[in-house]
Amino acid sequence: MNGPALVAARTRLDRTPEQLAAELGIPPHAYAACEAGRASLSRRHAELITYQLAVRDRQDALAASGLPACQWMERWGDEIPEARSALEAHVARAEAHASGCATCGARDAFLAERFPTMPPVPMAGWARALQRLMGWVDARPEWLRPALLGAAALAALTAIRVVLVLPAALREPRVLLAALGAVVAASAAGAFGGLVYALLGRPLRRVPVVGPYLAGMVAVAGYLLAILTMVAIGDRDTPRDLASDALFLVLLSALLGAFVGHRWLRAPLPGRSAA
Repeated sequence: MNGPALVAARTRLDRTPEQLAAELGIPPHAYAACEAGRASLSRRHAELITYQLAVRDRQDALAASGLPACQWMERWGDEIPEARSALEAHVARAEAHASGCATCGARDAFLAERFPTMPPVPMAGWARALQRLMGWVDARPEWLRPALLGAAALAALTAIRVVLVLPAALREPRVLLAALGAVVAASAAGAFGGLVYALLGRPLRRVPVVGPYLAGMVAVAGYLLAILTMVAIGDRDTPRDLASDALFLVLLSALLGAFVGHRWLRAPLPGRSAA
């Protein structure tokens, strides 16, 4: 995006140079250099402006169309929760409402007839890669998704160990092989924990009142069982006290699982979202 195009975009968005610089998170003098042609915006900043222009075009077209606004959606926009844990349920309610609302349907059809697909939401490179991964996971069967997410999460956490042992691995390659083996084992443990949740925990979420808490306990128990098994296999020379391990598993699953259920699993399941 060259200087004249940037000036035109800022004017279209009704921003001052200082305001747009603040929105982009760059110093005013650096932004001024971009408008003057002495510097260039980063790709992510240019994508952000392109996205904002697309939103403005659609807003203006709807305002001039004469189509009535959806009062439900206007109230929904004023009630966006601050807690991230409640945001998923809030979005689900909007999607459920829009699917059966004639007013929303007319506005969506109006935009679809006149505009191409919205440009992607601008984000950092790592976030875009994560979004693609999540999109790939979402395309898998529902019962398999928790296993894939669990495997990816524990593998990512264990991969930190690979980074830490790289200096030692230069002297002794077997150290690196052991670290990579730990990543594979962690992936298997995460997949097992995810399957336990998919097969046992997810159905429990439908139990009235206590369902999310029971699901959280089952999910935590699955991951803990997999991790404890992995530790036991990796340290066979140390005697294990099965009674103590079982007590630890039950107590931590109950405490941590109740927190997980309260914090993350109380959102409505697909098909149960309130319109």
